[in-house]
Amino acid sequence: MAREKICGVYRIENLVNHKNYIGQSVDIYERWVEHLWELRNNRHKNKHLTRSWNKYGEDNFRFIIVEKCDKDKLNDREIY
Repeated sequence: MAREKICGVYRIENLVNHKNYIGQSVDIYERWVEHLWELRNNRHKNKHLTRSWNKYGEDNFRFIIVEKCDKDKLNDREIY
């Protein structure tokens, strides 16, 4: 059975200092897999997030769906 594709805005929250990375994707679950690979392998484009990930450890982060929306509204909803 194929998993549901969720289009929308998500955040990666640091549970220690409560800083957030906000992103958007037409397939949030697939994007999370990409984030995890990039962070675990020190290849994420956001150096602040990478340093925080390395400092606090994977267990101190959570991925959250902020809002589901249509693809044509992604930019506006991420900015909001």
